[in-house]
Amino acid sequence: RIIRTSLGVASLLAAFTFPILGGTTALPDGPAGARPPDPALVDLTEDSMIFGPDEKQKYSDGKYVNGEVESAAFSPDGKSLVTGDQHGMVNVFESESGRRRISFRASDPRQDRCDVLAISPDGRMIAVHAKGLGQVATMDPTSGRILREMQTSPGDPSHSSVRGFDFSRDGKMLAGGMNVSGETLIWDVSSGRRLQVIPPQIQPGNRERGGQDTPAFVRGVAFSPDDSTLYISGWRLLMWDVPGARPRPSQWPGEAYAGDLRISRDGTRLAVIGAFQGRTRGFRELAVVEAATGRVLCNVDEGRRDIIDAAFTPDGRTIVTVVWYADGEERKNRRFVLRLRDASTLRLVATAWFGKEFWINSVAISPDGRTIAAGGFAKSLTAIGMAEWDGTQIRPWRAKQ
Repeated sequence: RIIRTSLGVASLLAAFTFPILGGTTALPDGPAGARPPDPALVDLTEDSMIFGPDEKQKYSDGKYVNGEVESAAFSPDGKSLVTGDQHGMVNVFESESGRRRISFRASDPRQDRCDVLAISPDGRMIAVHAKGLGQVATMDPTSGRILREMQTSPGDPSHSSVRGFDFSRDGKMLAGGMNVSGETLIWDVSSGRRLQVIPPQIQPGNRERGGQDTPAFVRGVAFSPDDSTLYISGWRLLMWDVPGARPRPSQWPGEAYAGDLRISRDGTRLAVIGAFQGRTRGFRELAVVEAATGRVLCNVDEGRRDIIDAAFTPDGRTIVTVVWYADGEERKNRRFVLRLRDASTLRLVATAWFGKEFWINSVAISPDGRTIAAGGFAKSLTAIGMAEWDGTQIRPWRAKQ
């Protein structure tokens, strides 16, 4: 039911300047007049995988249980795609055929949404926050059974939402960042016990307007490959020494805001969505950051367009981003475009979309790097858009029987 359109969306994709922080490196695309035009926009609408609400799963008032996809992740073996939606439902799909294997509820659908999840390195459990106020749990993705509930702060409204999850590479720890209190918790996966409570970053208020200092929301967390460092994005990029339980020195620019982050598979770089010119409204810039030091290597500004999500391909060569184009206030004029960039220079290498009314909340990449999944909704339908990527070109996805 996605509405196709012949609008020249490619003409909306402007050429951007690449400001570089903390160095004198030349702009990756050279002078403005020498930059190549944006790659042609690939229309993936016809062949994207679309699924709607399940007729058998409705509330007593007749409304559907399944809602828009808030989070998506591939299993480590690449055989499954796991999604969480706005009504707290988790769906597990066969990644090659698109067939749904199982659906189960991660929360009371009227209380919470499953807008963040993580899959353990062995693929045997998923972590979700959608267990009611202030609760986090691990669940079996093959049955929906709760494996362990994590200790948070019961009854504390500040722990009502988690904005980032990551398992340690050895699978023994789980980290989650709190949306309101600004704390980051590290749990022992086997027992659910809290191992560390990392204090929030304090964001100073606007003194001229009488603003108060407030805890900065945590928006993303990621363990280093050796599990010695936990990267936390909120107000600034915080590099946390896990064994020493203290901050690590960082060269993160003092004026830059860190909105969300992803780490490359080899752990050498971070992709950080943020605001690097001192802005506080909207995260519209993407930076490649040296993980060992926190130094910004290069960054690109998407202008007035928000970056919704980002992910490295497994080989670390490409960063896939979801960019929101808001052409006017009306919902029908909002469009979401996949913009793929070279991870070394942030040069734009491919663009694609799933139609004008396909709203994307999350992007995931398969372990072999060949499949991109974009989760969201189209009109009133739950939707997942799929695309194939060979390292140079993006193509429509083909289901395999």
